[in-house]
Amino acid sequence: MSRSSPIPILALCLSQGVTPAKANDLAIDFESFTDGQAIVDEKSWTGFRGFRGNGKPTAIVATGEGKAGSKAVAVSHTEKYRTDAWGLRYHLAEHYSNGVVWVQCRFKPAKEWAGSFVLDARTSDTRGILTRIAGEPYQRKGTEEMKSRWHNTWARSFWRLYSLKEPVTGWQTITLRIDLDERFAASWLNDDVLGEEAPLSAEGAFAVLHLGFGGVGTPAFLDDLAIGRSAPEGFHAPRLLPEPEQGLLFRFAAIGDPQLGFGGYQTDQVRYRLAARQINRSESALTLVLGDMVHTNRDEQAYRDLVKLEQSFDKPVHYVRGNHEDLDLFKKHFHPESNYSFVHNGFRFVVIDAIGKQLGLAEKQLEWIEREFKQANGNREEIVLSLHVSPWEDNEKGRGNYNKIGPGRDELRALMKKYRVLLSLSGHYHRGLWHQREDETHYLVLPGTALVSAGAHGWCLFDIYADRVVMYQKPLFFGFEKANAKRIHSPRGWLKYPDLEKKYPYVQRGPLTMNRHFPD
Repeated sequence: MSRSSPIPILALCLSQGVTPAKANDLAIDFESFTDGQAIVDEKSWTGFRGFRGNGKPTAIVATGEGKAGSKAVAVSHTEKYRTDAWGLRYHLAEHYSNGVVWVQCRFKPAKEWAGSFVLDARTSDTRGILTRIAGEPYQRKGTEEMKSRWHNTWARSFWRLYSLKEPVTGWQTITLRIDLDERFAASWLNDDVLGEEAPLSAEGAFAVLHLGFGGVGTPAFLDDLAIGRSAPEGFHAPRLLPEPEQGLLFRFAAIGDPQLGFGGYQTDQVRYRLAARQINRSESALTLVLGDMVHTNRDEQAYRDLVKLEQSFDKPVHYVRGNHEDLDLFKKHFHPESNYSFVHNGFRFVVIDAIGKQLGLAEKQLEWIEREFKQANGNREEIVLSLHVSPWEDNEKGRGNYNKIGPGRDELRALMKKYRVLLSLSGHYHRGLWHQREDETHYLVLPGTALVSAGAHGWCLFDIYADRVVMYQKPLFFGFEKANAKRIHSPRGWLKYPDLEKKYPYVQRGPLTMNRHFPD
């Protein structure tokens, strides 16, 4: 095989089915194969069905081409093309239908990498894509800067989480972890995470592994393919939710705007349902939804769909009216009052109707709020104020009239200071998590599950202890944010925190610890 001739690259599909072994069902480093042996000639493999190009694709074992000078499979063809839909298949006797499965392989792209690299976990009919990792050369619009762009799928085979990386040269390691019980996948390029909690895109068992390559100039190479129950060396199951510390009293969750229809009606529903599943796993005692449950205020079907999604939660859900909720429809579908309160384990949650746009707070509303605050102080209850538009306005977003409460806001702030409100939770901004402490109150503006700019789709978890509250940010598609986080994955790709903080100085990263006013 000539290394200098222009040879575009073929797709490989490996179907799983060998009866599971103790650790790895399948581990192939190709050392037992003969130099020059065509993989398609092996009885367990079939090759390249349906390819419409000219000539015959080849996948041949080549000595000395592996990562450490070992044997590898050289994958080539005489034409340049994309290879997402064709490949080799290796059928095994039994499929993975539950538990966790790990997949890892190493690949080296062609000299002129084109089209894409694709790794799919598929169902037995080969058309159901459980999850996909894909990469391709990428040039930013208006620049000469070349990158590689990677994605993994979530919930649908064409919904993607994008990551820009440096151009691909030399050997790359792809690792995939599929949880068939929880129905999500985690994936890595070398040691760099591409996603940690991407919902699977199809139902059914894991039966087929599809590997695709594209390019010209040289063959692409495949080596060290492994599928099994054990994690590859150096990889561990990611902790997706924080482990409670000793003395936890309870947990609660809070979500910014679900806003069905703002980021795509179907995708908004899927993201909200995913948040509910994660909150259930966190064992939160309750969930606050901080307004804008719907996008079109008179579309009653959206209200009904949101209420139907509430069935995804194991524990109670409490709603805040947002500026996109019609008052009568809010009362009909979410709560009979838009100002209400409830107490849980020494915390008084005060929900108020404050939708911004300078509409203000009524005098009777302020009187009711003061009664609630006064009663909470008398009972030594911590106060959590929940409202859609934050009373904290001294920030880039809060200074616009659309984002101001209006008349009564100053009176509310005075009451918050007088009665020592611990937390003020709001949504509305569609940004990353923001935090500011003023007087006695921690003001938190939360991201949501609908469209988010400069932050992650997600929700927040609040751990309550006798002397403190610890808040964690949980991006939907990644594990909870650690204290040393340097970047966050937004709908537009990865954002670096130093860049974010220059533009939004109140953006919060990692866990936040807040001392209680009335320690137990």
